[in-house]
Amino acid sequence: MRPGDVIVIDGSADLTRAVFGGIMRAMALKAGIVGVVINGALRDLDEWQTGELQAYAIGGVHRGPSIDGGGEINVPISCAGMLVNPGDLMIGDGDGVVAAARAELSELLVRCHDMRAREQATLKAIEAGTLDPNRFDAILRAKGCPL
Repeated sequence: MRPGDVIVIDGSADLTRAVFGGIMRAMALKAGIVGVVINGALRDLDEWQTGELQAYAIGGVHRGPSIDGGGEINVPISCAGMLVNPGDLMIGDGDGVVAAARAELSELLVRCHDMRAREQATLKAIEAGTLDPNRFDAILRAKGCPL
């Protein structure tokens, strides 16, 4: 691990035992890690409330990590159904986390700006009362969904 890294762990969505807890959190902070993303559970949840280290997990549990299991470092993993490769940019907020390959960042930025502009236009149309009420039906029909 290097300062600025994000640790991403595929815990197989297991919520019966945490894969990361307070001791590992302290080690990560000392190493300069800036975030933890876990397809599994955290423990020592009170310690995470300080905000010093961002953490995203699918749950929390009191049972600590097992030291008997194996693992691999710097390999592609599946995290909550999303492919994550070593070196991917991890972006998270209250809605969740996404991974973006570095090679795709310029295209992704353009797509994000386009989406934001469309959403802002939709919100303005809602506020002005000019949003077509049949808009969503037309989208569903275009996708082949029966109405």
